[in-house]
Amino acid sequence: MIERSLQRDTQLSFEARSLAQLIAGFEGQDGKSWPGVAKLKELTGWGPRTIMRYRTELRRAGRLKRRRHRQPSGTFYGSEKYQTVGVLHPPDPARAKGKG
Repeated sequence: MIERSLQRDTQLSFEARSLAQLIAGFEGQDGKSWPGVAKLKELTGWGPRTIMRYRTELRRAGRLKRRRHRQPSGTFYGSEKYQTVGVLHPPDPARAKGKG
C-alpha cells in the first residue's frame, strides 16, 4: 500500500509521486530496487530526460536514495540501486530530523 504522506505531498509534482510509486513496485525484501531508465521509459512512455527530472525531484525531496555500485578498481558500475523513503512505509521521523 502506498503511504498517504506521499499521496498528499503537494510539494512534489504528480509525475514525481507517480514515479516514486512505480519505483517502489520494484523493491525487493531489502527495500531496494533497480529499474533502469529504459524500463521506466517503457512503463511510463516518458523520455529519459523526463524520468531523470522527476527522479531528481524525488531525491531532492528526500523521497529517493540512490546508491551506485563501485568496482574494486574504484570506478562505478552502470547500474544504480534506489531506495524509496516514505512511499510504502511512513518515513522514519528520526531520519527526517537528521538523527539516523
